[in-house]
Amino acid sequence: MSALSHAIFSSSPSSLPLYSLLAHPLSYFEKIITLLLADPRMDVNLPDHELHTPLHIAIRACRRDILDLLLKHEGVEVNARDKDGFTPLGYAIHLLDQGEGGRGEELVKALLEDARVDVNLANDEGLTPLHIAVIKRKVPLVRLLLAGGKVDRKLLDGKGLKAEKYVVGAEELFEGVFEEQWSKVVFGWVMKRLCRSRRE
Repeated sequence: MSALSHAIFSSSPSSLPLYSLLAHPLSYFEKIITLLLADPRMDVNLPDHELHTPLHIAIRACRRDILDLLLKHEGVEVNARDKDGFTPLGYAIHLLDQGEGGRGEELVKALLEDARVDVNLANDEGLTPLHIAVIKRKVPLVRLLLAGGKVDRKLLDGKGLKAEKYVVGAEELFEGVFEEQWSKVVFGWVMKRLCRSRRE
């Protein structure tokens, strides 16, 4: 077996090309990644030692291009949990800042656009993506989550608290965010922006 074949099909996740390629520009490796994803022997969900799948790693690298490629793969497990119970959506909200040109927010949007993503799955502490977004004071992400209409705002975390309870101390920041009417307005705004960007 060649060194390349050994690296591709090694049982060690850290040696899989899918992981090492995440650090490089997609323009150089798009064909390679596409070929790897098309190979039935490739386990697109094989986790590393922290149970991070390639989806988690693409998020950590803040790579929307690679995230999109992975999400197109039918076999990708969009709700896979890492060692702390974070799904890719929860991990993105926990890890990323919506600053830096909004790249973090773009990753969250991409995940929310995938119908397979369960927006209510909690981590090991019982924190749902909504809990995490509120705790991290990521108001734009809270609005995105609520706008989709799939978030269960009544879910309790491991301490028995709803996400809205974590607004304490930041009431001005979250003013109006959890009101039903506000959710509808934001949803309409997001849909208009999406339609406009697709036309452009």
